[in-house]
Amino acid sequence: MHDLFITGTDTTSNTLEWAMTELICHQEKMTKPQAEIDQVLGKDKSKSIQESDISNLHYIQTIAKGALKLHSAAPFLVPHKTEKDVQLCGHCVPKY
Repeated sequence: MHDLFITGTDTTSNTLEWAMTELICHQEKMTKPQAEIDQVLGKDKSKSIQESDISNLHYIQTIAKGALKLHSAAPFLVPHKTEKDVQLCGHCVPKY
């Protein structure tokens, strides 16, 4: 269980790192997420984002999903293969 927690944390931190890297490279895109944070949290810089705020941060959720698409951790995961020919949605997935 401990290894699973560490693995999930590492994947999350890598995704956040890539998202920040993309935003640094495209600084003109920073105004919209900053405005969204200001709208949801207000101008009080001492307030931190709570889990309940996440559902109101639509643009930031989109940024996270975009980072996952551009820099997916999936290529580093264990590959899967079929043990026998399988029909899936009308397509044949042959035994590997």
